[in-house]
Amino acid sequence: EDGGWDEYTETLKELVNVLLEAGKSQSALPYAVEWVERMKRGESPGGAAQAFYVAGLVHEELREVEQALDAFKSSYELSLRASDLHLQRRALSKLTEMESSFVGTSAASEYQHLLDGLPVAVESSSTHDGEDAEVISIPESSNEADAELSPPVVRKRRKAGSSVSPSEKQNVAGFGRADSDGDPCSPKKNQSPLAGSDLSDSAEINIHMQMDDSKQG
Repeated sequence: EDGGWDEYTETLKELVNVLLEAGKSQSALPYAVEWVERMKRGESPGGAAQAFYVAGLVHEELREVEQALDAFKSSYELSLRASDLHLQRRALSKLTEMESSFVGTSAASEYQHLLDGLPVAVESSSTHDGEDAEVISIPESSNEADAELSPPVVRKRRKAGSSVSPSEKQNVAGFGRADSDGDPCSPKKNQSPLAGSDLSDSAEINIHMQMDDSKQG
């Protein structure tokens, strides 16, 4: 079964390389780490790990995989650019394909639902020049390329022209009032330094709701 083992390890290395290339995966990393841990314990679905332990080969290969995953974890960020979602999908597809090849489709189904559920952590945001864009929530800046690369399944806000990300909200805190709620999913993200600190909370909320239709000041 050397051919099968070689195919297995090469596929696993490819999975890790894709994850490292993506570099910012939210959901692929925990499942990859869990899969490695189950292999180490001989608990992978369908008995695949036991077969490899019998061959006496698993420990050294898993050490390489663990090192790659550690490097991935050290560089991984909590959010994704839209373009990285395609890499994440490739990684999860490869994991599903790998499990299907060695332990059957039933074991692979636990990863298939991740593919069906992608993308994750999707928000509507605005580009640096005010253009509406559908992007993965990223703490840095959005750009028009993100909008072009956005996958089809996204959540949209009613108005995103002047929305801000959670980190951008921190950046503008010194210039105008930021929402104390801090809810990243709230549609009321329209912040402006012109909101006026002398307004009541209710008046400020009303302005937030109307700001896109009537820019004042």
